[in-house]
Amino acid sequence: LWNTCAPDNRSAEAEANGGADAGWYLVDDILADPGIGLGDHMLTTCDESVALLEGRTATGDEANDPAFALAAQLLAAEVNLNIGAETCPAAEEAVVGAQIVLAAAQFDGASASPLDAEAGGALPQLIDLLTAYNSGELCR
Repeated sequence: LWNTCAPDNRSAEAEANGGADAGWYLVDDILADPGIGLGDHMLTTCDESVALLEGRTATGDEANDPAFALAAQLLAAEVNLNIGAETCPAAEEAVVGAQIVLAAAQFDGASASPLDAEAGGALPQLIDLLTAYNSGELCR
């Protein structure tokens, strides 16, 4: 993970290579004011972003709700988009869909409400699409 808050982070490597000005971004750079929106929840800290990316809630608990898997993939996609990674209509539509589903789930980093059938049914496909995007496979 490219950040300043997790063990074995790569912040020194990014800094040695010129940091964000030279294209060596950390999650912290993208989280700078105003943060990254995940549904209606604004993510603003390195610790919370690392927790979500590691499959944990903002409070450090194991996240068993699929809304957290969606939030992790959306966070990674938002970081990729913010640093200028390749994009395509399918990726952009998946990001919008994920934002809508997380807003419907009242995702707040620590919990999520149950989803109705339509939003819940879209969740696995959105996770798959964002996973493919974050792996560099969706926009080829």
